[in-house]
Amino acid sequence: MIRTAMIALIATAYTTTAHAQIDGGALEYMLQRPRVAKQWQHKKPFDHLFVDGGIGTSVMGARKPEFDLSGGFNIGDWITPEHGVRLNINTGEWSTQGVKSKYTTLGLDYLLNITAIAQSGRYYTPKRFEVYGIAGAALAIAHNAGPADYGIDVHLGLRGQLALSRNVYAYLEPRFGLVEDQISQVNNWHGWRPFTTLTMGFGYRLPVVRKHYAAPDKTKHSFADGIFVSGLAGATFLSNAHNASWGDYAGVRPMASVGKWFDPYNAVRLSLSAVTMRPTDQKRTKALSSQVEYMLNLSNVLTGAYPERTFWLNLLGGISFNRSNCQPYGLKNSWGVSGGLQANVRISRGLSFVIEPRVDIYNKHFIQQNGHFKPYNVMPSLLTGFVYTYHDRYAIERRANGDRGTKKVSISIAGGLASSLRR
Repeated sequence: MIRTAMIALIATAYTTTAHAQIDGGALEYMLQRPRVAKQWQHKKPFDHLFVDGGIGTSVMGARKPEFDLSGGFNIGDWITPEHGVRLNINTGEWSTQGVKSKYTTLGLDYLLNITAIAQSGRYYTPKRFEVYGIAGAALAIAHNAGPADYGIDVHLGLRGQLALSRNVYAYLEPRFGLVEDQISQVNNWHGWRPFTTLTMGFGYRLPVVRKHYAAPDKTKHSFADGIFVSGLAGATFLSNAHNASWGDYAGVRPMASVGKWFDPYNAVRLSLSAVTMRPTDQKRTKALSSQVEYMLNLSNVLTGAYPERTFWLNLLGGISFNRSNCQPYGLKNSWGVSGGLQANVRISRGLSFVIEPRVDIYNKHFIQQNGHFKPYNVMPSLLTGFVYTYHDRYAIERRANGDRGTKKVSISIAGGLASSLRR
């Protein structure tokens, strides 16, 4: 009976597989129909940019896990519907064996859209709920009681993302990784520790269809189109001095700049700025800086190029060469890096009022009295002023339409002397 049943089963299986055979063989069939990689129909730079941020908890330790708060900010782009990259900044505390260390990380992650891979067809339609795989590494800096230490962390993770509207979403992201002992501030025999984070938050992604400004024919405008000049001034202070002495290490920073917008998104700016401050009971420091900075019009990147905005934001960053003078130290040279935002409010066609919060980081020779604090100087500034931009391209368009615009334009730069009346 057993033999008869087995023969019947084999016969049935053979009949089923024979009925399912494909002409030419299964291997040939598979080779003729490879998996189709998804693609965007009209991919342009930053068309699928996203930004998000959230808070959560971090856990370190296996035998006695300790929980702390953490938070993060991400900005990235989907290169294809399946593959993306993001830059992320995370901060919080690690607690292990009674030691708390404050940390900040700067990382780069690869993103894999698992939902897009599972969807058939050549083009991807975003779903209300999507699942992403994450893999990346980060450079971390941590501080406890002693000096700050640097280390590396590597991590893997998953993200569940729920669309709340066409552009706004909520997410939940668990991550697991390994971090070097310099970050936990507690050493062990293998030199690293496992960690887990769970973050939830909200984000914004650009719409698939964006508004794009149709620029006029490039042959119709001169090289002068997009050139701008600016004058700004404001307050600055030495933030890495002791907070009780911030008022002593406060000063004034004027800045004059000239630059050019090469297109609605990218510009380069050359600047000369000065800093003067006099800490209590010390000699006055005077410094002159020459800077080259890259500028990115964030408003045009996020919502499409539109030349007639009344308000927009620019992101900026660059390097500087500086010369400082303070007695009895004499002249010293230093290098620096800078970054910040610039908010613009249009007053007329070419003139705008700007507010520019920025941070400049120099080595110890910039503010020489600060040598006993840190080997570098961190100086936040808040500058305000005006920017005039020459719009030759738009002036040509208006003249072609019979609008002659402003017939006379003047630019003035003023200077003078200042003294203390009490002396």
